[in-house]
Amino acid sequence: MIDHADSHQYDANKQTGKWHICKMYKVRQTQKKKAPVHIVRRIIFFSMAVVLLATLFVDHTGTADIEFVRAQTEGALESFSALKDQLKQQDIQGARQSANAIAQHAANIESTTNNPTWKLLVRFPNLNSDITCATQLAYATEELSEQVVGPFINAQDQQGDFDLLKEGPTLDLDLLIPAATALSASDSAVKEISARLDTLPAARSTQLSQTINEMQDCLSTLKASTAAAALYAPHLSSLLGGQSPHAYLLVIQDGTQARSLGGAAISVAVLKVSKGQLLLADFASVKSLGSLTQAVSATEEEKDLFGKDVTTDMSAMTAVPDYTRAAAMLSEAYSKLTGTSVDGVIMIDAVVLQRLMTFTGAVTLSDGSVVDKDNAASYLLHDIATSQPYAAQSSLFTSVAKEILQSALSKMDTMSVFDLASDFQRSMSEGRLLLWTSSQEDEAMLEQLDIAASAATDSDQPELGVYINDQTQGRIDWYLEATTSIGDAAIDQDGAIVYNVTTTLHNSLSEDEASELRDSSSGFSITGALAYKLSWAEMLTKLYLIAPEGGSISDLHVSSDGEITSFSQQGEASYEGRSVAYGLAQIAGSDTLTLSYQVRCAADSQPLRLRSTPSCLTAS
Repeated sequence: MIDHADSHQYDANKQTGKWHICKMYKVRQTQKKKAPVHIVRRIIFFSMAVVLLATLFVDHTGTADIEFVRAQTEGALESFSALKDQLKQQDIQGARQSANAIAQHAANIESTTNNPTWKLLVRFPNLNSDITCATQLAYATEELSEQVVGPFINAQDQQGDFDLLKEGPTLDLDLLIPAATALSASDSAVKEISARLDTLPAARSTQLSQTINEMQDCLSTLKASTAAAALYAPHLSSLLGGQSPHAYLLVIQDGTQARSLGGAAISVAVLKVSKGQLLLADFASVKSLGSLTQAVSATEEEKDLFGKDVTTDMSAMTAVPDYTRAAAMLSEAYSKLTGTSVDGVIMIDAVVLQRLMTFTGAVTLSDGSVVDKDNAASYLLHDIATSQPYAAQSSLFTSVAKEILQSALSKMDTMSVFDLASDFQRSMSEGRLLLWTSSQEDEAMLEQLDIAASAATDSDQPELGVYINDQTQGRIDWYLEATTSIGDAAIDQDGAIVYNVTTTLHNSLSEDEASELRDSSSGFSITGALAYKLSWAEMLTKLYLIAPEGGSISDLHVSSDGEITSFSQQGEASYEGRSVAYGLAQIAGSDTLTLSYQVRCAADSQPLRLRSTPSCLTAS
């Protein structure tokens, strides 16, 4: 507004179209009136009331829906557990019912999460963490049904049964390959579900939190299976003769004559596979094959570290700790000795044979002896050596192994493929069951699954190798107890990760027992030649400590119980790019040799794992 007294100045300037604001003009600005305090209070009160009502709505209305989702998930997990048992028991009807139950639980959850109330609830995730948790739990259950269980059961339904092992003996490839492919296809979905659950906030409800943990445990096991299937599914047809017949050399090791991979190769056979049908033939003791007149291929490192006889003696080739190399040498040697070429090599030991008898039952031998799931390994590794003449031991070992394996094949259709696979997985994890194939593509897959026991070449996943090669020239390693313990990780100044490691070799053979063995007709085959020993009970064995890729072994200290026990002829070398510390362990009867050392690994690497010579004493 312009004061009336000053209007003449406004009129004067009006002609020029200018409007001046200066000190002589007082412009009255209309000020906005502030809202009354009582209105502000009402607005605040109303907002708080809305938030409170929303919270009460979420807590009251949402709690019931969240509990419903949780309970349905719990039911789905129970049905999934039942489904696994039914598949193992080959209960077709029961498995289908469990799969349908899981689908129904998922449908119930979907109907809840699609209703307007739930859609409103998810707009307020900050008001209650249980909403977020229940939403992801609902997603997990629905995906488990639609992406995992449904496709897997449908693949089985197309064949009409779940029996992978048939008479013949035959692996049903028409059932196995679609099932493995379905499992493989669900791998990405399982990983996505698991990743979502891993990032959930803490649930307020104890029951909800427990159900989430149960789902995570379920997914952890399932994730390992789907990840493995993603690797092996594309190769099953090739490995099992689906495309063309395959022949595998089956090598059985004698753990009482310790070698890096387990024991001396004592028996062989040929496993022929054509479209899943299995035939085991050509059993023979390695000794009966004769001697190589032409050496097989080996590197200078292999000959220098593990002996030149690895090129000419099949029984010694298992001294090479890289199974891919040892298997290739065994394949070449068998071809030179018999004229038969093979597509791969499967290696097992007496413990694997004993575990097979869990499925076959006892076997009665020609002399009336009975071997079963409790005594097969001790019979093969100890009783034969103490009761039979030396010249007959290899052939008898081979004969018993043949009876066990043929019994297993003849009864294969009565076995559960899931229990058999679990048993094989255990043996593979212990290094007792190994597989190599001449196909580069298939072999690459086996190495990823860690079935090939190839040399570790990844510094981010460090592996310590502890290997034993007996020098006693007997079957004395039945009495050897070898253990390696890895201490906690420590970080050095340069960032390297350092572990304190202890390897212990204990000779459980006493001098008195060794003397009794020498008095028997075959005792010398156990105790070995005295020319290399100071007493009958003494053990002589080469010990190799192979550092991880990019790592090292240092600060080696040796201690023993007695004066004779020692670690001599120590040296350092390199094997396949990895540092090696080695020496000759000389262990008197009832004595213990202990080696303490440090293993350095690359900075930020995964925990150090151990690969070592399997013990022949673990027969359960």
